[in-house]
Order: sequence, then C-alpha cells, then structure tokens
Amino acid sequence: MNAPNQPPPMTRPAANGRPQAAAQQPSRMTLGAITRGRVQAPLRVLCYGVEGVGKSTLGADSPTPVFLGAEDGTAHLDVSRLPQPETWRDVLDAVALLTRETHDFKTLVIDSLDWVEPLIHRFVCDEAKVKSMEDVSYGKLYVAALEQWRLLINALDRLRTAKRMHVVMVAHALVKGFKNPEGPDYERYQLKIHDKAAALLREWVDELLFARFETFSLKGKGEMRAKGVSTGARVVQTIRAAAYDAKTRHGLRDGMPLSWAEIERGCVDGDLEALDAARADALAAAQLPPAEAREKADAWMREVWGDRARLAQRTNLLRAKYARTAAENSTDNSSTSNSNT
Repeated sequence: MNAPNQPPPMTRPAANGRPQAAAQQPSRMTLGAITRGRVQAPLRVLCYGVEGVGKSTLGADSPTPVFLGAEDGTAHLDVSRLPQPETWRDVLDAVALLTRETHDFKTLVIDSLDWVEPLIHRFVCDEAKVKSMEDVSYGKLYVAALEQWRLLINALDRLRTAKRMHVVMVAHALVKGFKNPEGPDYERYQLKIHDKAAALLREWVDELLFARFETFSLKGKGEMRAKGVSTGARVVQTIRAAAYDAKTRHGLRDGMPLSWAEIERGCVDGDLEALDAARADALAAAQLPPAEAREKADAWMREVWGDRARLAQRTNLLRAKYARTAAENSTDNSSTSNSNT
C-alpha cells in the first residue's frame, strides 16, 4: 500500500530502461456518460461549538452511526466505535475499511477534527524529520498538512459514493481574533484547527452548523445593565454571523434545534421551499415582458420548472432584459411629464 502522501506510480520501465507512460485507459468523459437532474447525495455535516452542547450526541442520533475518534465525550453514548487510531495511517485505513467491506453502517462520525489534526501534524513532521510544525519556515508544513486533509476528503467522498453513507464531523470552537477587512477587528468563534484546514473543510461540507445554548438578554426595570439568560435549549446556527461561521446548502432554518431528525427533515423541506420560492420568483418575472410575450416567457420558464438553478438563471435573464426596459420607459415617461408641466 502506498504511503498516505504518495500517489500511485504513473510510469513503468521500458525494454530500453527508460520510463514510459502507463498504458492509456479509455476516457470516461463521453457524451453518452452525461446525466442530468438533481443528485440525492448523502449529507456532509460539520458541527462545531462550545463544550457540552451535544455535538457528539448529534452524531449518535444519525442513522446507524459508527464513530472514528478518541473523544472521551462519547463514553456515555451507546454507539459503535472503530478502534482508536494512533496514527494518521490508522485514520485513512479506517475510512478505506468502511469503503471496502460489507456492513450496515449508514453514517461515519469523526469525533473530533481537532483530535485528527495532531495525527496529521505528527505524520507531516515525521516525513520532514523535524519535531515541530514550526521548524520549517514559511508555513510549508501546514501546506503539506493541507494535502493530507485533501486525502481524507477524497477518501470520504469515495465512501459516500460506494456506501451512500452520511459523514458527520464534530469539532470544538475557540474564540479567536478576526481581521476584518471592512472595519475594526473583533473576536469570533472559529474551528479549533489551523485556518487553512478550517477553510478547506468549511468549503467541502454541505452544512456547517454552529451549535450553542440558546441565550438572550434581559434588562429588569430600573436596571442599567442587561443580564444574559439561557433557556437551556440547544440550537444550531446555519447562517454566517459576525460571531461565527455557518452555512447551509439545503436551506436549513437558522436557530433550529440541535437534532439530527430536525436537520435531515430540514434539508428536504429546505430544498422544496427553495424550489417553491424560485418558482414564485419566476412567475413574477414572467409578467415583466409585454402582454403579447408573457405566454412565451411563461412556457420558457416551465421548461426547467423542476431545476432550481436553471430556473433562477432564466429568471435573472428575463429581469435583466425587461426590468431595464421598464425602467427606461418609466424614465422617458417621467421626462415627458416634466416637460409638459
């Protein structure tokens, strides 16, 4: 088996001793291989937040989970666990095992990312024959570590394709200074891993969930300062704010309960709600053309009625074409009206 940072060999020796390119395989990129329509893929979820909020419990509530990690926070959970990895190779081997072997697990829970990162850093340092990530200048080892994170992402995508498994990644949060390009710097919650790795994983996942305890401010009568009050409810934020990163590709409601059932249902409902909103937007745009062209515009929209992205694209094209015309006509009418005054 190749080492985690080594690609498979791409050449083979020839009779004259010079390397030759491996025999070229037929291209998979053919017109006959084109497919269309939305892909119902397993979810990629990254949940991070403060201690004790229930991040591991979210993973435990996912469909038939198996845990990969060494977090003591899962000791109270009745879940299946892979052997605790001691090296970075163990992590990749565990994902490969689930991809290769027959099993009934439907979700892989990695708990936690800030436990995985030291294994990556140790591997990278051993490869470079140094003791610390800081022993090599210009952050070169962090770039090498990023390549290992990419290997993990690729392995997880193969797992999702082969076994249709969800991937849930858990991480802790820390408060860290943020350099704000639009104004004064401030502090915010961020993933407790290196910034380069955090950016890569934030981009890869479908749902980046910031988990927290629900709190609000309360100021009593005659009191000068408000007090923070917690309801004890655990919620997830799905929309980025100044205090934290978050995102959703399935239209999850911001501030929803920290519950796998709610998240899974919200992903389905969010997709449908987003499609309904796109359809309503398209119908409104179809009224922009002159009366004699509206039926044709409506039919053009309905050609892609089930494809939210293409429907939004055609809506924008209609608006770009006719909204400008309407604005120009309005301006012309206003000028005429003013000149007659």
